Amino acid sequence: MRNLFVFAVCTLLTCPVFAADAPTTRPTTQPAPPLPFFFIGVWMQPAKDLKKWKDRGINVAITDKPKPDNSSRASYFAAAAAAGVKVVIYPDPGRAANDLKE
Repeated sequence: MRNLFVFAVCTLLTCPVFAADAPTTRPTTQPAPPLPFFFIGVWMQPAKDLKKWKDRGINVAITDKPKPDNSSRASYFAAAAAAGVKVVIYPDPGRAANDLKE
């Protein structure tokens, strides 16, 4: 008798005929919103090493000096752009507005 009861319960739980009505349409999904930018930075690296650091997972190069590797600001920004790295740098002493272009 007990085996018959267990069989009946298992049958009722697994049988799709007795299950609740399934939705007739699939729910629509929307793409997830983009995540905000999260800084993963490295401190005072020369321009020649920015690609290496990008491969390691950083996305920002931070420096408190105008030229961390004695290169020009323009070449440092160009190397960072080529490596896909954003730059947080000391303001340009000549024209701080130039940094806003980068």
